Amino acid sequence: MKKNILINPGLKKIKSRYAYSTLSNLIVRNLKYHTNSYNFIILIEKNKKNQNHIKKNKNKYIKYILIKTLNNKILNYLKLLFVINFTAIKFKVDLICSLSNYGLIFSFKPQLIYIHDFGSFIFNSKLDNRNKIPRFFTNLIQSISVRKSEYLIFNSKFISKFFLKKFKSKGFKNYGIVGCTYKNFYSTKFKKENSILFIGGFFGLKNQEFLINYFNNFNNNIKLIIAGVDYDKNYYNFCKKIKQNNNQIKIFKNPTDEKLKELYNKSKFYISPSLFEGFSITPLEALSANCKIILSDIQAHKEIYGNKIHYFKTKNLTSLKRVFDKSKSNNYKNICNDLYNKKLKYEFSEKNFINKIIMSFDNYFKNHVL
Repeated sequence: MKKNILINPGLKKIKSRYAYSTLSNLIVRNLKYHTNSYNFIILIEKNKKNQNHIKKNKNKYIKYILIKTLNNKILNYLKLLFVINFTAIKFKVDLICSLSNYGLIFSFKPQLIYIHDFGSFIFNSKLDNRNKIPRFFTNLIQSISVRKSEYLIFNSKFISKFFLKKFKSKGFKNYGIVGCTYKNFYSTKFKKENSILFIGGFFGLKNQEFLINYFNNFNNNIKLIIAGVDYDKNYYNFCKKIKQNNNQIKIFKNPTDEKLKELYNKSKFYISPSLFEGFSITPLEALSANCKIILSDIQAHKEIYGNKIHYFKTKNLTSLKRVFDKSKSNNYKNICNDLYNKKLKYEFSEKNFINKIIMSFDNYFKNHVL
């Protein structure tokens, strides 16, 4: 008998491209290929774009529930809590799958959560752009929902270790590492320029000021391009200020996917100075556009991109200069291309990622005793 799965993508107001919103959309878009064993009930933001999508993609095994997202995050969560539980009972759901890093603090049905970040537990508001009340609210929901969840899936091993140690008993085995996926931005419309790119929302953890200081302190005959959503407006304005009058540095706010495609394909180098990532999708996108990547030496980068990539110490300008100079060779370009084309391209492909999500559903229903 087919099982009914309710997909909760974690609806929230997003004014520009957001990595895990894109990810949720990829998952939802691919569920139509996996309806042999499952019926899906999917929550989706109520807007014209999604309404047109539903009309064009009718499927008797997939039901969409249109929901208007509220601006207030707390009220929006409480609304989702009611709607999800009501829908789960109405459609006799067997499993609720939450994709947004946390699930329901109260659920009438078993739930599976996709977890990809624990930053709010260890950083302050200066770094992650969360004030005390939103941080408390986020951490409370995440801790309760993880404890109550019957099955967990993670984007990386180091994220799984944090949550399993903090919130689950020592013998808990109902979890899996599914990784992540990315958008391929390769295009032949653009020619490479002598430039460095970083894509990331403007707040302290992304560490844009480090790259700007690097360019202000070292005389580089190369352009620096930084693009991202201005989540923390104060930090965004600070970055613009310390840029000074350096014409070699360009900053783009709230870029569209088309703009990102242009930036990725024009840039020779991609440098991520992030102080923390749960997975770090943008270096994958950069590799898809034939950029050479240089990354900060944080756990996520090293786990996903391995030991052949060049890493620098965060907050150490001299370390970045040394690594950047070493990365200019054609040999390093070949290393980056081989890593992407022979390994990462397949390991984190959209198809492979979706298959792992479906396998998690299979494992839950096969092994978990209700």
